[in-house]
Amino acid sequence: MKWMQVSEPLENHPRKDLLTYYSRQFNLNPLVILHLFNLGINSESKIENFLFPSFTQFNDPYLFRDMKKAIYFIAKAIVNHELIVIFGDYDVDGMTSSAILYKGLNSFKANVQVRLPLREEGYGLSAHTIHSLPQETALIITVDNGSNAHEALSIARQRGIKVIVTDHHEITDGEPDCVAFINPKMELENYPFKELCGAGVALKVVQALFMADKKPWEMLIKEYIELAALGTIADLVSLTDENRTIVYYGLQKMNVAPSCIFKHLFSLLKINEVDSTKISFQIAPIFNSCGRIGDPNKAVQLLIAKDPCMDELRAMIHINTERKEMQRNQYVDLKERILQENMQRGRIIAIHGEYHKGIVGILAARVTEEFKKPAIVISADGVGSARIVHGTNFSMINTLTRCSQYLIKYGGHKAAAGLKVSTERPQLEAFFSALHSSAELEESSSPKVHYLAEMPFEAWDKNGINDFQTLEPYGLGNPKPIFYSPLSKIQHIEIFGKALEHLKLIINKKEIIAYGKAGLYDELAEGLTKGLYTFGERQFHFNLQEISK
Repeated sequence: MKWMQVSEPLENHPRKDLLTYYSRQFNLNPLVILHLFNLGINSESKIENFLFPSFTQFNDPYLFRDMKKAIYFIAKAIVNHELIVIFGDYDVDGMTSSAILYKGLNSFKANVQVRLPLREEGYGLSAHTIHSLPQETALIITVDNGSNAHEALSIARQRGIKVIVTDHHEITDGEPDCVAFINPKMELENYPFKELCGAGVALKVVQALFMADKKPWEMLIKEYIELAALGTIADLVSLTDENRTIVYYGLQKMNVAPSCIFKHLFSLLKINEVDSTKISFQIAPIFNSCGRIGDPNKAVQLLIAKDPCMDELRAMIHINTERKEMQRNQYVDLKERILQENMQRGRIIAIHGEYHKGIVGILAARVTEEFKKPAIVISADGVGSARIVHGTNFSMINTLTRCSQYLIKYGGHKAAAGLKVSTERPQLEAFFSALHSSAELEESSSPKVHYLAEMPFEAWDKNGINDFQTLEPYGLGNPKPIFYSPLSKIQHIEIFGKALEHLKLIINKKEIIAYGKAGLYDELAEGLTKGLYTFGERQFHFNLQEISK
């Protein structure tokens, strides 16, 4: 792990005068302005647009090449009372995009149904799905999937069913054969912002419907903005441009006038104020768990209900509790196998075993975090999930593409991907061999963590923390600033959590929570017995969000 300062310190910065000027103009800590400069937000207009997002920053949805076609076929189906089936995905993005489009079409009195696959059915629109749809189905609209569903689209055409594909995933095998294809990542797509998630794309379709009907979309879209924000945060897309606007207004509505489902959830979870972190670590996992080890269709029904049942929400929260326990137990076995077989010595860690297909993505992420290597975890029936180490240039999708001849199917992004492979021993071993060779072709680099500035714990006050809160929502493209500090005198140290995985320090009457850092306890406790504790050449790194009074 390499720790590097993002730019020149504030006191030596070549644009110190301008930083000071903007700091006074916007009444913010100079370090906040320095952080924005490091993100390329370095002019008055850019800073103002960033701090105060507006719906005027939304792009025209008709900039999508096929949006007019999509609206034409949707409007035709609505007018003719034809059955429209929305087909989504079993993750949070798939659930929220399905709910957004369903609510949007329902507002036009469309004859519409929504369906998500169970995890065991596999990702994306399939031939099985097409055959199982009601006979009267006239139009399928995919959300958060469909870009590579060529076989299913061919069967739909044979049945006389029109398909509109709305998606945001990489296109690995040519454009799909459908009546309209809306995907910002399409090579010849004119839409200026490429980082929308599935929920963001669904929101643009609803916006286009409102515009076509001459409705005040700026007002109406606010009824969908919480769902779009949840999907955007959960899918880990860049929180810049339109995504920032979506999440900014979504969080605002959740805090000021939440819809019933969020109001009930916040009450059950005892959440008084919500931000991007609470969505990421408390709300999104609850919905994701339904797709991992439950039925995502039940979650969608809660998202579209006018007054969701509290008992059903409690049941959904319980499913997440079960998922956590399963995850803990299976990771213990997985880690033990990695160490016994020295898998951590290779360029990539790939493991197959009795792991639940619903949590292989979480397990892969845990492996990358602990061993600092890209990882693929494959369930008993060959469904796998892949992750890379954040801060490296390793491309998982390129690595898989080079050995795709051994895969039944695959897809995803640079940082994360899904796959299915035969579990027959010869085929699986051939895939692992090709995978390790492919991984060697990727750029080798140590993970880099960039910190904004040196800042001792005791220097923080409420005003400084509040100033950095103005940069919410944080996420990819707008990371939380990280600070670099030597340890001062520790008054108290303890570990906590159900699995005793977290660390708590008291330094100068400030409480510092270090999630997942209980492994540092012995080293820190030894220093505590000596009175004044410092690491010497080593430093203790903390995130702004981990400090509280």
